[in-house]
Amino acid sequence: MDADTSTGRHLGAQLMTVGGALFVGYGIYSLLRTVLGIRYEVGVESLAESTAPDPALFDYLDHLHVAFSGFMIATGIAVVSLAWYGVRRGYPWAWSTAVLTATVALVTAIPVHFGAAFDYDHLIHLGPLYLAAVAFAAGAAVSGRALHWQARTPEDDNVET
Repeated sequence: MDADTSTGRHLGAQLMTVGGALFVGYGIYSLLRTVLGIRYEVGVESLAESTAPDPALFDYLDHLHVAFSGFMIATGIAVVSLAWYGVRRGYPWAWSTAVLTATVALVTAIPVHFGAAFDYDHLIHLGPLYLAAVAFAAGAAVSGRALHWQARTPEDDNVET
């Protein structure tokens, strides 16, 4: 493998890892807010009196926030692991799995925020995820290009054929 391919793989994997770490960090922050009794999501300070849910519904919302935080943290851990240990070593399957994992998470989570029936600070609420998505996408583009320019061979892994 040439130096440019190796550098591209490593740089891309590092950016993908940063994106995954931001998923983990945002998930932990969201989880801590719920555990500490802050019953609104990041960027949502309160609901209008006319749209405020029944107080009994808050327990259900807390359960959803905790579950979503867990899935966000798990997705971030998967992306970090795949990028750091697989993409950096040049495994196309790790790259495609990391890209698919992050894409499904973002495509599922982000669109529902447009046209929401409540006011929230869009930049504060989704800003960290946008930052994670940009870092991850840049890393996926850089490492994906490097991976596809020169395929790995069994000799790269010191595997006897």
